[in-house]
Amino acid sequence: MTDWIETSEAKAQNLSGFDTYLASHLIYKDEENLSWLCANLRIEAYKFFSDTITFNNFLEIKKNAIEFQKFIKSGGLITDPFAPKISPMRWRMMDHIRLENFKISTGLELLIKAIMAGEKLVIHEIDRTAQHAEQLRK
Repeated sequence: MTDWIETSEAKAQNLSGFDTYLASHLIYKDEENLSWLCANLRIEAYKFFSDTITFNNFLEIKKNAIEFQKFIKSGGLITDPFAPKISPMRWRMMDHIRLENFKISTGLELLIKAIMAGEKLVIHEIDRTAQHAEQLRK
C-alpha cells in the first residue's frame, strides 16, 4: 500500500490540503498575494542597496570624484603631492568592489522582479504538470 493518494482522489474525498499551492505559484493566485510579493521584493532590494558603501556615501564619493576630475583636467598628475586625497569611503569601496557590485546587482534584480510582477508578468518558472498550472495561466 502507498503512503499517498492522487490529487483527484483527495479532491473527491474533500481532504484538507488537496488545493495547496507551492509558494512560487501562490503569488499568482490573486492580487493580495501578488502585492505581498512585490512589497517583499522591494524591501529585500532596499536592504541590499542600503548595505553598500556606494549608496550610503554617494554624495561624499561623488564630491571626491569631481574634485579629482577637475584636478586631472587642469593638468595635474595623480603623483602630484597636491592632488586631492582619495576619500576613506572611496578606499573602502575599492577594497570590496566585487562585493559592492554583487549587492547592487542583486538589489537591481530584485527591484526589476518586483516591477515585472507588479505588471503581472510571470517571474517564476511554473511547472506545467503542477496541480493548479491551468488556473495560474489565466
